[in-house]
Amino acid sequence: MDEIRFNSPSQNALAEQSQPKKSLLAWFKPFNFKKIFKFLGVLLILAAVVFVVFLSKYIFIKIFKTENNEVYSAVFLTNGQVYFGKMVENNEKEIVLNNVYYIQVNANTAPEKTANALNQTSFNLVKLGNELHGPTDQLFINRLQVVFYENLRDDSKVVESIKNYKQ
Repeated sequence: MDEIRFNSPSQNALAEQSQPKKSLLAWFKPFNFKKIFKFLGVLLILAAVVFVVFLSKYIFIKIFKTENNEVYSAVFLTNGQVYFGKMVENNEKEIVLNNVYYIQVNANTAPEKTANALNQTSFNLVKLGNELHGPTDQLFINRLQVVFYENLRDDSKVVESIKNYKQ
């Protein structure tokens, strides 16, 4: 014999239809807001750490850029040349100097190899830009050519000579 079956509603469906609709606050009760705020706090702290690690380098360069722009620096190159100037940029690729000077050695023509020969050697401070090819007063130095650099005190002989040269 063939049997015909009809689907009757389940007990759960009947219970849901008989209950009144939940209010808006009832929907949020299962969520634990304290846990959500803790998660957002941890996420915010993590974002701050990422910001400090990756972007602070550029912020610190901007901060120190104004300080280094106030003092004269000496940049020593691998070929023995030394340039003096105000450092306006210092990054992984290059150092940029403004108000640049370098030392020109005027040795005596006598080939003496005594201590007196060094004492008779004269040094001239030359301003960049007075050369035959007429460069600007800004020097871009490849970082690979730099042995080291240092900031100069205001009472150093080079800084005093630069100040006297300007007058």
